[in-house]
Amino acid sequence: SGEIDDDLFYMHDGTGEFRGIACYMPGEPTPVQEGDLVTFCGRVSEYYGLTELTRHFEGSMVIESSGNPHYGFTDVTTAQVTYNNLTSEPYEAQLIRVTDATVTLESGAYGIWYCADSSILNAKVDDEIYYTYDPEVGDLLEELRGVLLYDYNEYKIQPRSDDDILGPPRISDIRYSPVPPAAGVTTTISATLDDNVGISTATLHWSLSEARPYPNTVSMSESSGEWSADIPGQSAGTRVYYYIDCTDASGMDAERPSVGGYSYYVGTTTIQSVQEVPPGGDASPMDTLAVNVEGYVTAAPGLFNDNSFYIQEASGAWHGIMVYDGSGTLSFERGDYVVCCGEVGEYFGMTELSLHFPGAAKIVPARGDMVEPASIATG
Repeated sequence: SGEIDDDLFYMHDGTGEFRGIACYMPGEPTPVQEGDLVTFCGRVSEYYGLTELTRHFEGSMVIESSGNPHYGFTDVTTAQVTYNNLTSEPYEAQLIRVTDATVTLESGAYGIWYCADSSILNAKVDDEIYYTYDPEVGDLLEELRGVLLYDYNEYKIQPRSDDDILGPPRISDIRYSPVPPAAGVTTTISATLDDNVGISTATLHWSLSEARPYPNTVSMSESSGEWSADIPGQSAGTRVYYYIDCTDASGMDAERPSVGGYSYYVGTTTIQSVQEVPPGGDASPMDTLAVNVEGYVTAAPGLFNDNSFYIQEASGAWHGIMVYDGSGTLSFERGDYVVCCGEVGEYFGMTELSLHFPGAAKIVPARGDMVEPASIATG
């Protein structure tokens, strides 16, 4: 199976019920690859309800050969592998396949999403292994493949890669340029579109209002797997909303997002306009809106965690904000002057700017003096 943990892998010896098992390698793990034929000697145990083989010692497993095809997928309904029923136990750790399923719940904070076939009952799908597919309610999945995991008292299907998810085209890496969008300058929207049978057409829809339908449509063109289209320049302070839809060679459609639209802001605004609230207030007056702000980095990525950093435009109240980067890949240093483009949100009462994509924050020429600490009373 695909990589979940360095010391754990899954294998099967055929299709059908009770043919798969988790294999745990304490000590120094032996590197294994999908397609290895393995002889594994160990002790059977129950790890929080997951039946697994624990290796006796490092030499008690042998990789007999590599590059072998697996024994095939065990075809199941979502009712047979529903997350909260012990009737799913026969398929634990097995390589399974669900066909003609519909996404019924989108992924939340923990990356779990739901789908159901004609049996109506939901199966849960996990994201412990990386894949680019971003599920949305109503997506039709021709096939969903993966290993049936058991953890946190639930059964969950774990796709091993995008190859295990056959259905609508995948729309990912949506971004715009320039950063930030500038007054009167054309903004280019681009995205990576991918599919097992190829993309036929893609369309960009845009509007100055989030409410659909959007009055403007532009055909997207493709170059090396990247599709793009232009939105005419707008005046400073404008928010532009957009979404992308596409169709693959088999006629299956995809749309991101399925409700409303992504958005961007033209020009820049002040951090103070995002942060300042009336006495006794807490939530930003721009909560949920796209904005672009700039300032000096006062706490760099990695100081508190890889996903957040802080910027400030001036000394005194209302002038600082936390910036959230979901990728955790940015490497600014304290004192860098950066512009950040994203959406304002309230995270458990903490006003933050969530970047639209990693490249939506970049170093620009400073437009003011370096921020000095403000002297305040502890009260």
